[in-house]
Amino acid sequence: MLLKGNFSVEGLNVSENWEIYFSEFEGHAATILVDMEVTEEIEVKEFPIAMVVRLSYKNPDINGFLYFEEAQILDELEAQLNEKLEKHSIITPGRITSNGVREYVFYAQQNVVDVLISNCDEVFGQKEYAFEIIELQEEEPWEFYFNVLYPNQYEQQYIGNQWLTGQLEEHGDRAEVPREITHILYFKDTKGMKKFLKAVKKEGFSPDMDSLELNEDGYYTCLINHTEAVELPIINSVTDYLITIAEKYEGIYDGWETSVIK
Repeated sequence: MLLKGNFSVEGLNVSENWEIYFSEFEGHAATILVDMEVTEEIEVKEFPIAMVVRLSYKNPDINGFLYFEEAQILDELEAQLNEKLEKHSIITPGRITSNGVREYVFYAQQNVVDVLISNCDEVFGQKEYAFEIIELQEEEPWEFYFNVLYPNQYEQQYIGNQWLTGQLEEHGDRAEVPREITHILYFKDTKGMKKFLKAVKKEGFSPDMDSLELNEDGYYTCLINHTEAVELPIINSVTDYLITIAEKYEGIYDGWETSVIK
């Protein structure tokens, strides 16, 4: 599940493509804000020092998340901190909010723990927030970013699902009404595609036989139809299933389309 919007982190924008989505972190529900294109804008090997500022917030809800009022306070403090850290060439590619804690992730060109501590003291001390600094030991450059912050294939599809259901809602769609949905996939060869189709037919998916053709990239395009509602939990479970089965037969799931139902 994903929250969609035009998100950014003031003061340290490396790219403008930020996403925030629901995930899991250390066994607890989490929201993750991540710069999706930061590694396209910089050379990650030039920022080898990884650090986390772990801050405990004061009034978590029953799910371990922030209430709106405290979220506003922390967002304001975060903007102040980022403005200060920008002077020291410290990059923030994202943050994690989970289980009563917000973790701000930073990458730097050299060890600047003292700089981070002094600036966090100054900024978070305004509201008497407790925090700790953790130095991450990474075996590969930006390992934490790629393995924790960056959404996996399922989570990236949740991003697409949230965006598309939002577009449908803006056009007056009744998400709870089942309708035909077309799912798009690609396969390297017909052998894997046929095995995939055999598997999903058992779950009520029907292939569009006119779509099974080789595209210009050398992949076979496969369209399958299924009747379902487009409420987010439902469509997320459907795309999870199709991604898993497609991977089994060396296929790629590429999203879905449908019509507005009013």
